[in-house]
Order: sequence, then C-alpha cells, then structure tokens
Amino acid sequence: MVGVGTGALNAVLILPAVRSWWTSAYGGALLIKLGVLVPGLVLATFHRGALRRLVEQTALILFSSSPRV
Repeated sequence: MVGVGTGALNAVLILPAVRSWWTSAYGGALLIKLGVLVPGLVLATFHRGALRRLVEQTALILFSSSPRV
C-alpha cells in the first residue's frame, strides 16, 4: 500500500496536468505500466470469482448429506 501511495503522489507531483501524461517520458512509462497492470488485475478478479464459485460447488457436492450413487 505504501508503494501505491507514493507512486500516486509522485504521479501527481511530476504530472500536474493531464496533457503531461502524453508529453513526458514519465507519463508514457506510467501509461504503459497501467496498460499492462489493469488487464491483469481485471483477469485476476474474474478468475478469483470463478474459482470461488467452483470451490463452493465442489464443497456442496462433496459434503452434501444425501448419499451419491
């Protein structure tokens, strides 16, 4: 969390205007970094939810009170 906070603070101090995101080397590097990081976070969030549902379904099957044939 400290790294995220200091990174955000640096971005605000070094890139005071939105235009500087596209015109400075630091802004370009941040845009590339965000372009790689955000899709990974979206995929991780999706897969976490899918895995949780799969574990719950498996637990219901394994630990159900009715006998299986």
